Amino acid sequence: MIRCSRSIASVALFAIFCMIAAAPPAFCEDTNGAVAVREPHVVKLLIVGYNPSVSDIALSREVIPTRYFQPAETEQGEKAPEPASQYCQLYPGIDSATYGDGERMEYVFRLGRGADPSRIRLRIEGVVEVKVDEGGDVVGTFPQGEVLQSRPSVFYESDGITRELSARYRLGTSGEIVIEALYDFESIWSRSAGVRFNVVPGGGQPEGPSYDFYLSKYEATNDELVRFFNSAEANQNSARGSNMHFDQLGNVWFNSSMTEGRDELFVIAQSRLTYDPLKQEGNRYGHVLDETGNPVYALHPCGGVTWYGAVKYCNWLTLECGRGEEERCYREGTNPVDWAPVTATNWANGRFSEDERFEWLRYKGFRLPMANASGNQLTANSYNEFCKAAGWNGTESLDYGFGREEFNAASANFRSSDSDSPCELMPVGSYDGNHFYNGDTLREANNFYGIQDLSGNSSEWMTGPDGDGASGNRVAAGGSVADVERSIWQYKGLDPSSASACVGVRVATTYMPEEFAYIYVLFSFYMEPEGRDEVRGDGGVGSGDGAWWERHGVGTEVVSPDETVDEELIRVTFRYLDSVYD
Repeated sequence: MIRCSRSIASVALFAIFCMIAAAPPAFCEDTNGAVAVREPHVVKLLIVGYNPSVSDIALSREVIPTRYFQPAETEQGEKAPEPASQYCQLYPGIDSATYGDGERMEYVFRLGRGADPSRIRLRIEGVVEVKVDEGGDVVGTFPQGEVLQSRPSVFYESDGITRELSARYRLGTSGEIVIEALYDFESIWSRSAGVRFNVVPGGGQPEGPSYDFYLSKYEATNDELVRFFNSAEANQNSARGSNMHFDQLGNVWFNSSMTEGRDELFVIAQSRLTYDPLKQEGNRYGHVLDETGNPVYALHPCGGVTWYGAVKYCNWLTLECGRGEEERCYREGTNPVDWAPVTATNWANGRFSEDERFEWLRYKGFRLPMANASGNQLTANSYNEFCKAAGWNGTESLDYGFGREEFNAASANFRSSDSDSPCELMPVGSYDGNHFYNGDTLREANNFYGIQDLSGNSSEWMTGPDGDGASGNRVAAGGSVADVERSIWQYKGLDPSSASACVGVRVATTYMPEEFAYIYVLFSFYMEPEGRDEVRGDGGVGSGDGAWWERHGVGTEVVSPDETVDEELIRVTFRYLDSVYD
């Protein structure tokens, strides 16, 4: 008879680029008492999807602080802990630092304004199964034991106040591990009036925008539109509702003459909203309900909004967030030519110069993205925000906004050539790998910046005309379910007073209030073999002088006191970018 006992090691899941763990072997004792040791089982834990242009942060310039490591006592006094490595823009808007002492390792992810924690992704190789338990911790099982990682600690800093927030791990659709922000984190992080913004850092894309800007993670929804119109109708004597005239059907116009084909802000027949003129102002707009009373379209992209209406929504959102009338990005009025970016001087002739665009960026209000169209297709240029956010993946510009070069019906909501339903919109963010449509699982979007639905579902109004000097139409980009599949470089030129159920709004800004979130992941390395009491961690591959740590990371070697078993039981090593890919 052979009796086996298994050892369990708690091993770090987060590594800057690659962690290789040799899991403990099983101890097997036969009936004669002889002990055999199996070969270690190798488990690899990888950070994936990181920015290929990641760069070091010099310690002389800045140190990302640790939470778990204390200053060391020296003859000269206390010495603050120094990270073994620091990286800038590991993911968009996310910097990282690594600390360790041979027995513990801490990874610090610092999220700046608009950084998306869900972009941090890990993959475990060499395990039989990876799962997330009810508490949000990760357990990886392999023949000899388990790899366990507790959920991370999160702290939020803004206006000099620090708050502890909640996060957990979840499994992505490809088996990778993702950090999921829980309610208190999600409800305040990089949000303005309930709208979630993701950062698009400047640089990277050749000829693309060199400045940081922020784009709403999702298209504006019907729920947000209801709030906008109810607020505006109740405040028509203030800037929130100025230049808005509401008729008895719920249509909205910028001129009291309500001239069709010229003055429309919103056409309710092209939307999923309802309007009851008998209710009190501020409560007249509502949702289409199903037979059970549920607002089934509340989270669908809004429809029925003209370019003028999209511009007014941006100005209203600026005021709703308390940014002030002087920070609004657009002029308004009672004539079509009145509606223009505040810095444009020749807008009536379709001109918006680069100097005027640059000056426009200093305004703190909300606006529509720029595409800076010229010709029949969009091209990368210094003010094409849409195509950078949609197509750039850190290395090259793709043709689609979901982070993959190939297209299929499970990747984006476009019309098939034989479809007889021209506008079946889906809730925003449906392409997460957990939704189904027509029997197919919708693939998880992998946009580099974490922004959803930039290809398909609903087209989106851009700020500018469809070409320099084109005074009539405005650009609608991204394509929609009313269109057969198209790339992000294709666009439509639409009359600014036209409304469609499949043309909506996505908001941009170049200003977000200062905020940081710190995600701390602490690893301790230990082993508890059954029937053995002594566990020794010696700083990595038998070296306790720290030199190995400085060069390679951290390793912990656990050795049994049993003289008959003197082989290594577990070794955990970390390798960084220069040694993984050289």
